[in-house]
Amino acid sequence: MGKTTRIDSYFKGKEQPNPLLNYTQPVEVEPPTTSVELPNLTGNNRARIEEFDIDAEDCDPSERPQIWEYPVNKRDEIRRKYINRGPCRVPMKEYPASGPSSHLRKFQESWFVTHPWLEYSKAKDATFCLPCFLFNRPENPKIFTITGFRNWKKVKNRINDCAFFTHMGEPNSFHDNAVKSVLDLMNQAQHITHAFDRHKSQNIAENRMRLKVSIGAVLYLILQGLPLRGHDKKK
Repeated sequence: MGKTTRIDSYFKGKEQPNPLLNYTQPVEVEPPTTSVELPNLTGNNRARIEEFDIDAEDCDPSERPQIWEYPVNKRDEIRRKYINRGPCRVPMKEYPASGPSSHLRKFQESWFVTHPWLEYSKAKDATFCLPCFLFNRPENPKIFTITGFRNWKKVKNRINDCAFFTHMGEPNSFHDNAVKSVLDLMNQAQHITHAFDRHKSQNIAENRMRLKVSIGAVLYLILQGLPLRGHDKKK
């Protein structure tokens, strides 16, 4: 019996890298993206939101739209922008004084150190609370979120007499819960949607790896002139 001629001897295909040697390379998977259609905004709210620039250096807390003015499905995104930006603190060489001429008082820059949540409005010469603003609702007190606090004589070193510590309140106060909500919002690993996204991305990567191995095995058998069957000839 003469030598068997293989089918691949009649033509020469393009040289291809063996997929079996490359299947362990990492597969880049783009994270799934979802587009949410925003509800229609009223004319006043839309103009107010579009005109205000969160990332501006002179961003003033007394002029920003309230969180509840944004669409519900847009609020977490806005909150993250504010958190990444940090509290509004326009540096000033000297803050304006107010009160009786015999006993003028003014904002102290050292308060930023003792109260990291504190913001200062140059337009109103008043302070605001960033966490409370981020999770504020219309029925909540407006002093540290909308109107601003500027009664400097009530800011003292004693905790019991200091307006800032009074605002912070006891555990589970509105301010305390707002701070916890900020931490939870920035901890993306706790979000169930992100957990599903990670699981989906992992499945996509694993399925692509299996597909590459299967394709590589089929190409190898074809190039070697081997049948596509199992090792047991009885089956």
